[in-house]
Amino acid sequence: MKNKISSTIFKLLSILFLPLLFSCSNLTDDSSALKSKNGLATIKVDVENTDARTILPAIEITDLALTGKYESGSEESLATAQTLDEMSSKEIEIQTGNWEFTLAAKVSGTAYTATITKDIESQGENSLNFTLEPASGTTKGSLDFSMTFTGNDSEQYTIKVSLASFSPTYEKNAGEKLEFYLSPLEEGSYPLKIDFYAKDTSEILNTYQSIVRIKKGVTTRAEVTNFNLNDIYSISYENFETESGDTLDPETSVMTLKFSRKSGDSDGYIALPKLTNSELTFSGWYTKNPAASDFEESSKVEEFGTAPDTVQKIKVTENQNLKDLTLYAKWLMNTSGTIHTALDYEFNFAIDSPFLALPAQKDYGLTFTPKQIEADNTKTQIYYNPADKELYKDSAFTKPCASGEKITFSAPLYCESKKVTDCTISISTTGEFLVTVPALIYDEVYTLKISALYLGLLYDAEFKLAVSKTEIDAAELTTANYSSFTEISITNTAGMNILSTISESKDFSGKKIILENDVELDSSFVAISTFKGTFDGNDKTISGLNGQVALFQTVSGGTVKNLTIEGTSTKAGIVSNLQGGLIEGCTSRVSVTGTEIYVGGIAGIMNGTNTTIRNCANEGTITSSKGYLGGIAGRESSARSIIDSCVNKGTITYTGSSYGLMGGICGSAFGIIRNCINAGEVNGGGTSEVGGIAGCTHCPGNYGFGVINCANLNSVTGSKNIGGLAGIGDGSDYDVNIINCYNAGAITASSSSNGAILGSVTASGTCIFTHNYYKPETASVGVYEKTDSESDSTSSIPSEAEMNTWVNSNNSSGIYKTWTIKDGNPVPDVGYNW
Repeated sequence: MKNKISSTIFKLLSILFLPLLFSCSNLTDDSSALKSKNGLATIKVDVENTDARTILPAIEITDLALTGKYESGSEESLATAQTLDEMSSKEIEIQTGNWEFTLAAKVSGTAYTATITKDIESQGENSLNFTLEPASGTTKGSLDFSMTFTGNDSEQYTIKVSLASFSPTYEKNAGEKLEFYLSPLEEGSYPLKIDFYAKDTSEILNTYQSIVRIKKGVTTRAEVTNFNLNDIYSISYENFETESGDTLDPETSVMTLKFSRKSGDSDGYIALPKLTNSELTFSGWYTKNPAASDFEESSKVEEFGTAPDTVQKIKVTENQNLKDLTLYAKWLMNTSGTIHTALDYEFNFAIDSPFLALPAQKDYGLTFTPKQIEADNTKTQIYYNPADKELYKDSAFTKPCASGEKITFSAPLYCESKKVTDCTISISTTGEFLVTVPALIYDEVYTLKISALYLGLLYDAEFKLAVSKTEIDAAELTTANYSSFTEISITNTAGMNILSTISESKDFSGKKIILENDVELDSSFVAISTFKGTFDGNDKTISGLNGQVALFQTVSGGTVKNLTIEGTSTKAGIVSNLQGGLIEGCTSRVSVTGTEIYVGGIAGIMNGTNTTIRNCANEGTITSSKGYLGGIAGRESSARSIIDSCVNKGTITYTGSSYGLMGGICGSAFGIIRNCINAGEVNGGGTSEVGGIAGCTHCPGNYGFGVINCANLNSVTGSKNIGGLAGIGDGSDYDVNIINCYNAGAITASSSSNGAILGSVTASGTCIFTHNYYKPETASVGVYEKTDSESDSTSSIPSEAEMNTWVNSNNSSGIYKTWTIKDGNPVPDVGYNW
C-alpha cells in the first residue's frame, strides 16, 4: 500500500496536550482533496500549534507507526515515520470499509499508543482522531527550566523559586543562568513564581510569574531569556536634617527623596509619597531646595487629580537614571510633631486559590495584612478600619497611625498587557475582603493586580488567574452540568441533538463548540435556538439538514466558522437570523426552498451592529416565492453589516409574483458588500429589483459602503430594474456606491430599466459609479438613466492591472482583494477553490 495518514492524526495532541491547541484543517486544493479509485480512499495530516501564552511541554514526537486491521482481519503496517513532519508528508491509500487503527509513537522518549475504529468511505472527509496515552500508565511529568536575567553586574541576587511543593533558593550573579529540574510532578497546571532579592535583604526587586502545564510522561522544557531587573525602581528617604532637635523649621530643614529602582505606571510615571505630621503641613515635592536662595515655586513636581486627592508624579523617561535625581520636601508651618511617610508601612495581600478559575464569575477571599515599620526596622501589626478607611495601631480603632489619611483599594484585571476590567472589592463591616472576578474566556492567563493607595504611594500585589479549560462531549451535556464546561466536543449525531435541546434554555455564551467528526443529522434534530458562543466546525461537514429553517435559528453576537453544511432548509444553510455575530469560512450545500421573505444560502437576514459574513460560499440552490433572497444573505438590514470575500455558485430562482429584491450575493443590501463573486444564475422571473450581486443597494453616506470590488459572472433576468451588479439604487436621503466592479453576465429585463452595472437609480443622495467594467454584449448601457453628476461604466473586459489600479490606490487598510483572471474574466482573488 502507498503511504498516507489522517488529516487529524495529530488531533491526538489537541486532546492529550490541551494547552497546545493543535487543530486540524482539511485541505481543499485538488492535490489534497479526498480521491477515490479502485475502491481506495486517501487521507492526509495537517498540524498547527497555536498557543504560546504559558510555559508548555516541549514535545518531541518520534518513532511513529500506524497499523490497521481491515474488516477484523490481521493487523498490517500502514505507515512509519521517524518524525511527525515526516509522517504528515506521507500518503496512504487504503481499502474502503471498516478499520481498526492503532497509532504508536514516542512522545519526548515515552511510549504512547491509541486505538480507534473507523468506517472509511470513498467520498467525504476521512479523519482519524487519536487520544494517545502513555503505554506504561505513568501519571507524572517534570519541568526543565532555565532563565537568564539582566541586572547590576556587580551585585549578587538571592532567587527563590515556588512551584507546588518545591521551594529551592539560589544565589546568582547577573548574567549567570538560573537552571533547575523538578520531578516528579502530577499532571496539571501549576503557578510558577520566582522572586529576585538583593543579596542579604528582604526587598523583592522583581518577580517572574507564569503558569506551567505538566503532562504525564513528558518533560516541560522552558527557557526565559533576558528577564530584566534594571527597570525596577524603589524610593528611600535620606538627609533629613534639623537645626534644633525635633523642631522642623521650613526655612532651614531639608528632607530629600532618593530614588533607587521602582517601576513606573503604564504611562511611565512614578507616584510620589505624601508626608504627614501631627501638626505640620506638607506642601509637596520640589526639584529645588526650598531653603536655597535660588528656590522657585515653579520647581514643584507635576500634580495629577483634583484637590484634596492630588498625587504628584514624576515622568520616567527612557535612559533616565533616577539615582541622580533628588527631590525636596517643603513644609508650611514651624512646629513640632512626628513625620509619617508611606515608607513607614508594609502591605501584604493574599487571595484564596489565586491561580485557577472557572470561566464564571467568582468571589475570592482577600487577606490584607498591614504593618508599620519601626525605627529599628521591626514590623508591628496595624489594623484597617472599613468604617473610615484609615489605619490604626490597635484593633479597637482608637489610635490612628496617620489621622485623616485614607486607603483606596483597586483591583484591575489584565490579559497580557491589556486591561480587561476593574474587579470589585467589597469589604464587610467586620473587615472581610472579597474580590469579585467576572466570567473569563477559557484558556487565557490573566493578571489580577490588587492595589492600595496610601500617603501617595501605590502598594500592589499580582496574582495569576489561569482559566480552566474544561471539556465535555456534547452527548454527555445536561442543563445541570452546563455551567461547569467551556469547551464542548461534538463527535456524533447524539451530540448535535443534545446541543439543539439545551439551546432551548441556554445560549452557550462564553462557550466553544468543536465539531470533531463529520456528523449526519437525524429526524430528532431541530434548529439550534439563540446561540451566543463559538461553533468551530473544524473543517468538518454536517449533513442531513432536512427542512429546518437552518442549522441555527439565531446567532446573536456569536461565531460560526470552518463548517460545511448539507441538506435542505426553508430559510438558509447556516443561520436564519444573524444578529451581531460572525459567520466565517463556511460552505453551504443546502437546497433552500422558502415560502417566506428573507432567504439566503448562508443567512436569511443580517441584523444589528458588528454583523459579518466573511470567506463563505454557497453551492446550493435558492428558491423562493417571496422576496428578499440571495446567494449569501436574503437581506442586510443594518448599516453596520458586512458581506466580505464570499462566493455564490448556486442558482437563485424566484417563483412568486411580487416582493422582488433578489441578488446573487444579497437581496437587499443596506451595508457593505465587498470582494464578492456571483457565479450562479439569478432568475427573477416576473419580479423586479434583481442584481448579480444585490437586488437593491442603499448606503448611509459613506464611501466604504455599497457594492465595492465585486464581480458577477452569470446571467440576471427579471421584469424591470435589472442590473449586473445591482438591480436598483434607492432610498430617500441614501447614497449609492458601486465601485471597481465587473459584470460578465447577460442582463435581460422583460419590461424596462436594465444596465450592465445598475438597472435603476431612485436614491436622492450622492451616487458614485466609478471604475466599473462590463462585457459589451451584456447590456446596452452600464448604468440605466444616469445623471450628469454620475460616472458611467466602461464597456470592455478589463485586465488584472486595470482592476488592481483602484485596489492599489485605496487599500491602505488592506481590506480589498486584488484581482486575478478566471476563465477569461477578472475576479477578486478570494481563495475559493473553483
